[in-house]
Amino acid sequence: MNRINLVSVRAIVTLGLALLFGISTAVLIRSAMTPKIEEAKVTVVEVVVAAQKIAIWQTFTKEMLTTQPTPKNSLPEGVILAAEMETLIGKKAKVNLEEGEQLYTTKVGDSSSLASEISAGKLAFSIGTQDPSSSNAGFLQHEDRVNVIFTPSGNKSGSSTVTLLSNMRIIAINNKDPRQSPDGDASFEQVQSVTLEVTEEQSKKLSYCKNLGTLNVALLSDAKTSAEVPPDVTMEELEHILDPAAKTSLSPTPSDASQGSGGVMLLVPSKNVAAGEQLSEDALMPMAWTGDGPVLEGALRPDDLEDVLGKQPLVALVRGEPLFASRLSQRKGSAVPPSPDESGNPVGARMIVNEMRNRAFGQTELNVYRKN
Repeated sequence: MNRINLVSVRAIVTLGLALLFGISTAVLIRSAMTPKIEEAKVTVVEVVVAAQKIAIWQTFTKEMLTTQPTPKNSLPEGVILAAEMETLIGKKAKVNLEEGEQLYTTKVGDSSSLASEISAGKLAFSIGTQDPSSSNAGFLQHEDRVNVIFTPSGNKSGSSTVTLLSNMRIIAINNKDPRQSPDGDASFEQVQSVTLEVTEEQSKKLSYCKNLGTLNVALLSDAKTSAEVPPDVTMEELEHILDPAAKTSLSPTPSDASQGSGGVMLLVPSKNVAAGEQLSEDALMPMAWTGDGPVLEGALRPDDLEDVLGKQPLVALVRGEPLFASRLSQRKGSAVPPSPDESGNPVGARMIVNEMRNRAFGQTELNVYRKN
């Protein structure tokens, strides 16, 4: 009996050792098959940063600059490397710099002259703000973006006031370089004139309007996007605003009707018109449809001028926006809107909301009425 027990014990021990050896071998094999993850080696380079707060147009000295390590694979375009730091000494800051801010080639200028501020292919044009008290209370600064507002002389009601140019960059104020106080805070002053960066065509418009009315500027928000910027007023529109009587007949000739990418002339307001204001001939003008989409169905044509005169818009009309009969009073001299149908739209009309405020009209959305 003892012999049998001894054999059983030996068998159990042998089986346990074999099992333990098998587990150990499996762990070792698995460890050997698992790839080793090596720590990623990040290459860094030294870039130039401001060692202190630096005001616009200050001349760089060695004490103003230092370096800091930056991952090479995430270097921004135009950043200045430590090896180029000596080349910055004696040059000037084109913008305000905070301590620790990286320096880029676009933030450094060879001189503080106005010519160094103008982009290639652009011009500098100074305009006097005729009403300084309305010029944003002196809060305009270098590099701000503004719209140029033009009001013709003798325009007491302001009905022909237009946005002449949009999203223009200020490169100087009061015909001098922008300066900062020693602590870097902006020093505001009354704006008598602004110098804008313009194209040659824009400079012609400013020259044309400079002595024919009042020019002022309106400050744009930093969040203003290019998609929100309306197109500039054309020279033809300017001529009509300054002398509506000199405008040719609103009825297009066959050759006129073929102009524009859409091939059709539309009847549009030549100025903003308030709801209830009676439409006159000087408040309307033809405009070639130049949108990317199809011609607006139901939009009035120059041939509809006689029928439109004397009517009143049911809603405010925007200059250059297509005109629809459903937006006008049914009778001349009456601004009583037509009875709505079950959907809330005027009888015999169905409103379709299209994204057709396009480049031609500087819009983002348009309510279009189409006959059922």
